[in-house]
Amino acid sequence: MSPFSLAGALRFILNHPLNRHRRLAALWDLLSWQVRSRLARGPVVVDFVGGSRLSVRRGQTAGTGNIYTGLVEYEDMLFLLHYLRPGDHFVDVGANIGTFTILAAAVVGSKALSLEPVPDTFDCLRENIALNGCEARVTLIQAGAGSRGGRMRMTTHLGSGNHVLAPGEAQEDATEVVIHAIDELTADIAPALLKIDVEGYETEVIAGAERLLGRESLKAVIIELNGSGTTLGYDEQAIHERLLERGLAPYLYDPLTRTLAPLGGIRPDYRNTLYVRDLESVRERLLSGPRVTVHGLRI
Repeated sequence: MSPFSLAGALRFILNHPLNRHRRLAALWDLLSWQVRSRLARGPVVVDFVGGSRLSVRRGQTAGTGNIYTGLVEYEDMLFLLHYLRPGDHFVDVGANIGTFTILAAAVVGSKALSLEPVPDTFDCLRENIALNGCEARVTLIQAGAGSRGGRMRMTTHLGSGNHVLAPGEAQEDATEVVIHAIDELTADIAPALLKIDVEGYETEVIAGAERLLGRESLKAVIIELNGSGTTLGYDEQAIHERLLERGLAPYLYDPLTRTLAPLGGIRPDYRNTLYVRDLESVRERLLSGPRVTVHGLRI
């Protein structure tokens, strides 16, 4: 890790909303993980939220970020925890090692449909679901999502940054994976929340979820729109406009006050953007959701 990236990581960790009251403890978490992960011969099991656990490997940023901060994607993860209820359906497209799926299925008690195409990452996802004993509530699919069924080539060595190959991109360490349209997979369920994190391929995922986006049950979408779609030739503003057409508007969520504030467009800070419809019913759910404890804070 370069000094620049180390400095950036330290700033993120120390200024994270769940660490501002425990900065020394956060530094200890960072140091102890570096030691533990180097001594371990394989994955290390760590405590997560609400009695759940994560199996994490060294360098696996989708897991280590939560070790350092409690909930690395603070606003989105707490939105999920406050909004979902037992028995709801959650769709996790680009599940990675399963942190969002575990929060939904193991902590809340919701049902989850989780897609992860990269073979090694899928094995970690399956391991984490088994570790938390929530297999009965989770349907795991080793596949990606697109506008229709088929196959595509992806990188395999970039961890949470694995992505569909761009035109002309070197294919070293790439693999071919199956893809499905989300509409095909959700025809018999009524998802309440959809999360999409596919490193620039969001346009194709949305194109294959047209029926789902129009269904009344789906009140919220968490989607990564950070500009990476341009490398694949996609205009992410078109996704924003499509979601608006479906009655889904962007909001910022404040987990401490459980309030939603209107956002004028795609979130500009390269984080996920939250889209909501039927605002009053979502607000009611958020306000009545149970509290969770993270790093000693009841939120």
